Amino acid sequence: LFRSVTGNLLVKAGVTLTIQPGVTLVFSEDRLLRVNGKLIAEGTEEDSITFTGNNWKYIEITNNLGGSRISYARITDETNRDWADWKLKLNRASSLSHSSVFNVSLGVNVGDSSSVNYNTFYDISQTAFDLYSGFAYGNTVYEVGRNNDWDNAAAIRLYGNSNFRNNRV
Repeated sequence: LFRSVTGNLLVKAGVTLTIQPGVTLVFSEDRLLRVNGKLIAEGTEEDSITFTGNNWKYIEITNNLGGSRISYARITDETNRDWADWKLKLNRASSLSHSSVFNVSLGVNVGDSSSVNYNTFYDISQTAFDLYSGFAYGNTVYEVGRNNDWDNAAAIRLYGNSNFRNNRV
């Protein structure tokens, strides 16, 4: 089931957006999903959710209550510009699990006790993820850093009280 996102999508505080397994969201150029409420995007191993598009911006979780979850998803960009923003910004105890992030410049910015667990990050031109007082467990990271001209380039960067365990880089 394909859904085109032709304008910026905003989930207001107090509202939950639920995306069902098998849905593909195709974002138009420079479009984004900003979540001030809650996002529940839980695919299955057999029927994942896809977030993609041509030069689309990102998904940003900014809610104060936390609890947004993305699992069994594919997050990618059809163009992979060499400079871009993070494709996913997790904040407020939100999570990404059992998902793939690929063909992007910057993968996931993880903050505020959010977590990335059991994901695969690959074909990333700059950084797979930054961890700011977050949790990373059981991830696999490879083919990162195709753009070596970027200052401060690293496959993964850890800050604050981050917990980084049992990941393969």
